[in-house]
Amino acid sequence: MQPQYYVAASILGALIAVPASGQGACAPNSGAVHYWRANGDTLDSIGSGHLTAGSAIYAPGVQGQAFDIQGTNSLSAPDSPDWDLSWPNFTIEAWVQLTSTTAPAGIISHNNGGGPNSKWILIRNYFPNPPSGSITFHINDPRFATDITFPFPASTGTWHHICLTREGSTWIFHLDGQASQPQIYSGPIPDSSSPLCIGQSGEQSSYFPGAIDEIALYSRSLSLSEVQAHYAARAACAPAQPVSYSLLSPTGSIPAPISELALSPLPSGGALLFGGQTQAGPNLQTFMLAGTTWTPQFPPFTPTPRTGHTLLLDPTRQHNLLFGGKNPLGTPLADTWTWANNQWNIVSTSTTPPARSGHRMAFDQSANLGLLFGGEDANGTARNDFWSWNGTTWTQVTTNTLPPSRAHHAMAYDALRNRTIVYGGRNGTSRLSDIWEWDGFTWINPTPQGVPISSPGARDGHSMAFDPRAERVVLHGGETASGCQQDIWSWNGSEWTIHLAQSGSVPSARTGSQLIHESGANRLLLFAGGCGTNYTNDLWTLSLPTFARTSSYGSPCVGSNGPLALQAVGTSVPVIGQTFQMQMSGIPIFSPCVGYIGFSNTQFSGVPLPLPLDFVRMFGCFAYQSADLNFPLPSPNNITNTTPWNLAIPLDPVFLSLHIYLQGLALEFGGTRLATVTNGIDARIGDR
Repeated sequence: MQPQYYVAASILGALIAVPASGQGACAPNSGAVHYWRANGDTLDSIGSGHLTAGSAIYAPGVQGQAFDIQGTNSLSAPDSPDWDLSWPNFTIEAWVQLTSTTAPAGIISHNNGGGPNSKWILIRNYFPNPPSGSITFHINDPRFATDITFPFPASTGTWHHICLTREGSTWIFHLDGQASQPQIYSGPIPDSSSPLCIGQSGEQSSYFPGAIDEIALYSRSLSLSEVQAHYAARAACAPAQPVSYSLLSPTGSIPAPISELALSPLPSGGALLFGGQTQAGPNLQTFMLAGTTWTPQFPPFTPTPRTGHTLLLDPTRQHNLLFGGKNPLGTPLADTWTWANNQWNIVSTSTTPPARSGHRMAFDQSANLGLLFGGEDANGTARNDFWSWNGTTWTQVTTNTLPPSRAHHAMAYDALRNRTIVYGGRNGTSRLSDIWEWDGFTWINPTPQGVPISSPGARDGHSMAFDPRAERVVLHGGETASGCQQDIWSWNGSEWTIHLAQSGSVPSARTGSQLIHESGANRLLLFAGGCGTNYTNDLWTLSLPTFARTSSYGSPCVGSNGPLALQAVGTSVPVIGQTFQMQMSGIPIFSPCVGYIGFSNTQFSGVPLPLPLDFVRMFGCFAYQSADLNFPLPSPNNITNTTPWNLAIPLDPVFLSLHIYLQGLALEFGGTRLATVTNGIDARIGDR
């Protein structure tokens, strides 16, 4: 076993019976203090502000069910200091569906009554504002009245995401993920002594004509990226996972602020940079990054300056491959270069992809081929031709199906599923939001799954890389119809997940940056890029969760009571600090059972696996793993012929991304076989 496995085995063996702690229910990000989901009840799933609604009415919501106000009823929660919004920063968030846009529509309020009584009200079309297309946060007490008003061009019959944030004196209203121009108000909010009212202004009128869902109150101001994440996920409690960023402090000769560069990992660790555009003009130099130190290189020959080109690491041939781009005059290029032994070498081939820029490349590890897709020609016409590189030669790949033409997309190889992923880009007239996967034979256009279904949306200029710790393809930034982005998403082969920083600084919104996985330090690196003509040269590391997963392999041995099977219970996965729940079935009556944990499924004490067990009178059965740990399992239920196997995973980061292999055994009585064994389970331990 490797040293990490020895440590893991000793800890796991010592704590095998220690119960593990569970995780809390899904909740919005830090700062959420109240959250009403409206999923068939009036409960506050975070705080104690449960609504008292005699007979609440429900309708289909944006997420499950919603409060159906119908213009005639409302809901309320007893008075609380939280309703006074006395925090210096706060957010009110909800989804609304209007059946009318002409009548005043009270959404949420804290109101002591009409006239000069203390109150605040979030209301659509509050008199005397314009008769349509506005929303107002109305404040008054006996001394003053203030209206903070924003455009609200909502339509009927459609769910709209609304979010009002206050950051000191700055107020911003977000509609469907888009931020309004800020309004400034630094005055106080009156201290009312009334209940919080949802679905009405609180003055015997202005009931909301329609439905309200996913209402949340925060004691801080959500960032634009968080608002957009909640809008994309169609829930306040978005299916988001954390991401942590660390801004590195590079040394050496640091490249100038730069965009539209090419960056790729080096075979021995570190990264190689070439080309790009700085504010002073084209970048003429090659740079190498080792750790956090940048070093310019001075090879005798070098490619001409360019942007819109691509670099990839060819680990089989131990070189980096550069192709195409466009020169400072805007002319597309079709030259091929390799970088090895600190030298650039131009490659002459009889066949080459036509000149282009804005194309993307990835290395297919299963086929040992570099792959190139898309780009645009001198006229800005997008392409969809597909090429492979075998280390010396380009070959155009012909298939029955190809993704539509595009440029400035993103492309990365998913090493877990052996798929090359293409996402987004632009086709010359519009941005794209489709995802394509190449399995070595066919291009497939998968439909993202998940509840709710969400995706990064149409964009170009984004960057993408595979993270072996998260075992997902990771996407960052790019540009959408609303401008440069700073969001980060991951793709697991079936659904997109957005990742939100829990604290600390984050990279600015940008396009034309580079995201790579640097194997030497096993880290994701984000470098440079910009928005408009504002370029940066900051260097960040990104850390995503380590996702747990399981898979069954091998076949259960057929015993005296049928196949002896081992499987996970429900959706249980091996997460540190939790109990991984499994069950053995098909156990012979009164048979004692044993569980085995191994740290290899390829060999045990030098013996290759799987190993036929005929030599120990377990005829027709196989050992699918090393037998590093074993222990008795609970007595089986002789009615269901099952027994639970609850494996406590200690709360220790040493286990993260560790694979353990599990197999069960049941003794046999009265037959020729000594015992029967199950199939194997490959369990990758994670923190999610």
